[in-house]
Amino acid sequence: MIRRRPTNRRNPIGKTFQLLSLMLEGKDGSWGVRELARASGLPPTTVHRLLASLENEGLVSREPESEGYRIGLEFYRLAWRAEAQFPIRDVAIPFMRSVVADCSETVFLGLYDPTRLEMMFVAVAESSHPLRYFIPLNQWIPVYTSASGMAIMAFLPRQEREQIVKHTQLAPLTEFTITDPILLEKELVRIRATGYACTHSQRTVGAVGVATPIWGHNNRVIGDLVITIPEQRFDASQEPELAKLLIHYSKCISEHLGVRVPTQHEIDQLSKEGRYGH
Repeated sequence: MIRRRPTNRRNPIGKTFQLLSLMLEGKDGSWGVRELARASGLPPTTVHRLLASLENEGLVSREPESEGYRIGLEFYRLAWRAEAQFPIRDVAIPFMRSVVADCSETVFLGLYDPTRLEMMFVAVAESSHPLRYFIPLNQWIPVYTSASGMAIMAFLPRQEREQIVKHTQLAPLTEFTITDPILLEKELVRIRATGYACTHSQRTVGAVGVATPIWGHNNRVIGDLVITIPEQRFDASQEPELAKLLIHYSKCISEHLGVRVPTQHEIDQLSKEGRYGH
């Protein structure tokens, strides 16, 4: 099921984006006007008017035979141009391949959106192991659970973390998800102290994750690197070395983006000031 935030019904841009999101993330193939109206909760007349505007701009196209609508070539052209101007993915991929070469495990690049209070995986470097976990790219996922999310959440401002807890109610994804805010905060304190997160089965049962934050400007975490390992192949004695490896390459990515990574002393000081912790 696609999770969406409520759309301001007086906001035409929001309603237009809602239709495009449905067409991209929902079923394959074309969409009818009434079908989109049912899925979006918008009146058919509104959907028809918005689709006509999108068609005029080439962002959607209409099939002559079925009269259904699908994403247009102009939308894809803009998406390709936007991707070409998004440097972090291109910067990160060579370092991700180095991680795989060093540890022979799959690594993902996650990015965080402070407006949505969610993250998504935008790139992967696969290991050669026949047994590995598949994680879909470009889908919004929560940050309050699993190594990939908690390595980001630990370094968010306290108020932002409280918003995440309030918005999500820490709904469990598996039986191993931390659903107690006090226990979660204790784990985030530990992550800030060590510089990395390690979790078992919090998002996917049987999966182990080790993750480290990627820093942006103004001491803001913008994403992370995460190694995923099937539990039956994970050796707990490897954890420190995997964390050290990820810390190194996460720092390399930040530095190649022109960002100075804060030292542990600076992180501790910011926590005392309430920027991260209590």
